[in-house]
Amino acid sequence: MGKWPYILTVIGLGLSLLTCTNFQAVRPSVPTPVYISPVGEQGLNFSANQSASFPSVFGFGGKLYAVWAEVEDGGGGQGQIRVAVFNGNESAPAWSFVDGGAAKSIVNRDPLLPTPTDSAPRLASYDGGLYVAWTEHQSVRNRFVTRVSLFNENFESPAWADIDQDPQYGLNLESSSDAISLGSITLEDEFFLAWTEKKYSTPTSSQLKLMSYKSSGWTHIKRNGKNELSEKGNPGFYSNNPFLWRHNSRLYVAWQEIVGVGQIRVIAYDNEDTESGADDDDWIDLDANQANFANLSYINRNSYHNADAPKFVSFNSLLHLIWVEENTSSVPQVRVSRLNSDLDAPVWTPLDGNDAEVGINYDPTKAASEPTMRVINGNLVAFWVEAGPDGATQIRAAKYDGDGSSWSFVDGNKSTGINLNTSKSASHFQVTSFNGRLCLIWREEASNGTFQIRAAFDSILR
Repeated sequence: MGKWPYILTVIGLGLSLLTCTNFQAVRPSVPTPVYISPVGEQGLNFSANQSASFPSVFGFGGKLYAVWAEVEDGGGGQGQIRVAVFNGNESAPAWSFVDGGAAKSIVNRDPLLPTPTDSAPRLASYDGGLYVAWTEHQSVRNRFVTRVSLFNENFESPAWADIDQDPQYGLNLESSSDAISLGSITLEDEFFLAWTEKKYSTPTSSQLKLMSYKSSGWTHIKRNGKNELSEKGNPGFYSNNPFLWRHNSRLYVAWQEIVGVGQIRVIAYDNEDTESGADDDDWIDLDANQANFANLSYINRNSYHNADAPKFVSFNSLLHLIWVEENTSSVPQVRVSRLNSDLDAPVWTPLDGNDAEVGINYDPTKAASEPTMRVINGNLVAFWVEAGPDGATQIRAAKYDGDGSSWSFVDGNKSTGINLNTSKSASHFQVTSFNGRLCLIWREEASNGTFQIRAAFDSILR
């Protein structure tokens, strides 16, 4: 089991003036992030010669865990689900693998079969246990299926128990579909897991599925009497990137649904008893535009422009939503809106200037992706990935000033972001709070062309 020494690295913090009159420039103080992953050629990866993707961090039982997918040396698509735990010592940080610590991960149901590099594994806690969810190839059906396992919390002899329903089907609801795009959340005494299943009928489609887990087992949750949450489950329509959130003890679901172009969908769950499965009246539609065509969302700034990657956060007792949406030049802009408290008459208020061409991007001529938000010491902070001046993608961060549409950049006051090496592309960024600290994790390109996992505690807005 490898344990590595690390060093501290300082990155600047500042702001940039957006090309939009609604934004004001403020120069914040400079933070000092503490890297808790190696800052050399190899990151947290099991091997420096392997590429990693879609990392995330999760606090459980007073410990910080990281999970990601990593492709083995030689390729072949045999991606392994890696899980590691931080030793908690910022002065001498080290991580220990709890996935068996060998080339073949014991988390994988079958480590000899492909796990897609876009598997985006998720960690979640429920009823005192730590769970991991991912998608993995199943050889009998020749499809990717949704898997879930429970950690035994034995760091000397780690093991992961299977809790998905079927060795062949996993949690998939359609026998001929591939599972993709996972999202999970724990809501009081239930563990919810969402994913999309791609059908290969002609034309193809992908539909959003949702299940809840209790000690009694898994329950499929429906909408409008159908087996999917998608607004339009018709062939040719695609649902992607589900995100689940708890707000005021209610489950909210957001996703992208492609109806010609990507529409942002949002629904709220209105049923306390999921053991019988939700149906028509158990969901509140928060995106339908009654004044427009039924297929379009009024959350989009422009329903005829492609939008994607929605995520929630709760701030000042209200639900906030962030996503990216293309402008008329097809450049994705970061968008933020706030939902009012009356779900019977939902209103989404733009917090990004509501300019048709400009979101809160550092440079509106550069494409943004992978947005997320967190509340840090009472401040609403948005993070995303944006192309830099030399083409290398940068991690950006901006703080909402709490007044109208004003945002202040807190990532360096320059064209580069908070990457470890700003000349290398960063992506697949996630952030969480742990023991009062802001923990960031992402993948970043190394000089050998692989993508390495980087992690740091940051002092933004501390």
